[in-house]
Amino acid sequence: MAQVARENARRIQVAEDHLKTDLSMRGDGTSSWYPSWIPLSSATTTEDSLFKNILSLQGGRPYGTGLRAGQNQSLVEFFELDGTEPFGLNSDGSQRFRSCDDRKRRCRKEFYADFRELVEIHDASQISATAPRIISFTIQVKSSIDRVPIETGGYVDELNEESTGIAGTDITYADFNWESIRLLQPAAMDPDEYLIDTPLYWQPAAKPVSPTEASSWGRIKATFVD
Repeated sequence: MAQVARENARRIQVAEDHLKTDLSMRGDGTSSWYPSWIPLSSATTTEDSLFKNILSLQGGRPYGTGLRAGQNQSLVEFFELDGTEPFGLNSDGSQRFRSCDDRKRRCRKEFYADFRELVEIHDASQISATAPRIISFTIQVKSSIDRVPIETGGYVDELNEESTGIAGTDITYADFNWESIRLLQPAAMDPDEYLIDTPLYWQPAAKPVSPTEASSWGRIKATFVD
C-alpha cells in the first residue's frame, strides 16, 4: 500500500512540475494548457478526460459526402488535419472544410504536433509494458477572465472562442491550485487478498529456515524472502 501511495504521489509531483515548467516557459503568467487547446466540450463525463477515451471522442461536425457521409469527425482526425474540420459542401457537391484560426491562442500550430506525439506515446504503451504511459489529471485554475461553457457546432467553434468576457480582452494570468491535482486513473492495489500458506505463495525460503523457529513464522518469512 505504501508503494502504491508513493507512486501516486510521484505522478502528482510530475504533473505539477510539468505545469510549472510550462508556466515559466510562457513567461506571461499563463499556460499553454489553459485555456485548453484540446476541445472537450462534447465530452459528457469526467472519465472522457482520460487520454485513451479522448481518442474515441467524436464531437466534431459531420462529413457531408464520401464514405464518412453523416459521420462526425473524431478528435484524432481533427488534429491529424492540423485543425481542419468538414463544413458543409461546395457548390459542386464536394466536401468543404474550414480551419482553426492559427492566430488564436488555442489554435497554435505546435499543438497539432503535440497531440500527434501524445497519440504515438499512447499507441506504444499499448504494445510495450515498459513504454512511457500518459497520466491524465485534473487541476483547478482561476484566470483573469471568467470563462463560461458555450454550445459549439464543432471543434473550430470551441477553439476559436478565446474568451466569453469583454470583446478584445485577453487572459493575463492563470493561477493554478497545486493542492487540487487529482489523478483520473491512479495506481491502485490488486483487489485480491494476499495468501500465505497456499501455492504458489508459499515457497521455500532462499535461506533455510532455522529449525528452532516456529513453523508459522518460517512460512511467513519464506513468503517475504521470495
